[in-house]
Amino acid sequence: MADINVFMMGGRRCGKTTTLALIKENFNQVLHHDVNEGNDLLYLTNDPGKVVSLADAIDALRHYFSDDYDPFTEFVVDDNPNHDTTETVLRVSPVNGGESLNITFRDIPGEWFSEPEHDDQIKTWIQESQVLILAIDTPSLFAENGYYAEYYNRIMHISEHLKGALNGEFMNSPLSDKLLLFVPLKGEMKMIDRDGKPDVEGMKEITQKVKDYYASLINHFQRGVYREKMTMAVLPVSTIPEMRWKRFGCIIDGQQASIFKENGQPRYFDLHYDANNHPYSVYIFRSPELFNRAVRDGSTPFYCEQPLIYTLCYMLRLAMLNKTRKPSFWDKILRKLIIILPPIFKVFYDNKAFDEELNRLHTNKMRRQNGFEIIQNPLGI
Repeated sequence: MADINVFMMGGRRCGKTTTLALIKENFNQVLHHDVNEGNDLLYLTNDPGKVVSLADAIDALRHYFSDDYDPFTEFVVDDNPNHDTTETVLRVSPVNGGESLNITFRDIPGEWFSEPEHDDQIKTWIQESQVLILAIDTPSLFAENGYYAEYYNRIMHISEHLKGALNGEFMNSPLSDKLLLFVPLKGEMKMIDRDGKPDVEGMKEITQKVKDYYASLINHFQRGVYREKMTMAVLPVSTIPEMRWKRFGCIIDGQQASIFKENGQPRYFDLHYDANNHPYSVYIFRSPELFNRAVRDGSTPFYCEQPLIYTLCYMLRLAMLNKTRKPSFWDKILRKLIIILPPIFKVFYDNKAFDEELNRLHTNKMRRQNGFEIIQNPLGI
């Protein structure tokens, strides 16, 4: 069985599990990869052991559009942090037979990045993963001049972990090629217009904000050997288009309180989550019209399939390089890929659907004109 390892990083309750559930759902919907359709090349399933957790995440989304909710009522979606590591396996299988490809998504609590006892494990997972996803809480980048951006996203801590794990010595190893995806979540206030449709200009604004906050990390990976080893992109996604971030609230000594201190400045909170003292985000629905439409027709997320599409484009591109490049290129670059990817080559190398599948993925890959941006693209994905 061939394997791709994806390490999902981010702060607490930024929406990683929900996004993972929608990655599977949207991938099959957008690409029409249904095993019952005769023209399909791949289909996507998930590890039976994770069916319940992914289904629970989808049910939680649908619950917002049940009779229990009023479209004018404020609500909170990030008040139950996860303290456990999770692994979810999505399986990509060729319709015409042959070996399947497992994509293992690993997720850890955001607090781990500021707890030294986890440093070695995080380093190992970064180095062993071909794809790194930074799930980003978007409202904290915009609200209060970014005062809570670090609290929600662990920007400095995660950046230092990435720089340390992907150091100069490691970048000369067989596992050094990486795809780094910045995935802003909960940014509907910018990326979805009043009609519930994607707003390209708002998405570009989100992308620029991500580039500003992660400038140190991005600049680091645009130098020297990283220019040939690190593929980077910003992919804003929307899980609930009808939802809008409204304001910060906070818990002080176990009670709801104003986010502002007496002098009008926002309160400071220690990066480590404390159930008795922490900020939280308050959301509302964009309008009763959008809410009622979602109740009637269902809420349709936007672009949640894109992280998986980019992952497959990246990995398939590596396989294509092995298939088409001349031996001199193998000596320079693919010597290490032969170590990393032989099972992937076995899945796709002799599969006649390979080239067509790569073209289909590229066709469905969002680009700069859609509000996405590939920051660095050494493989030409």
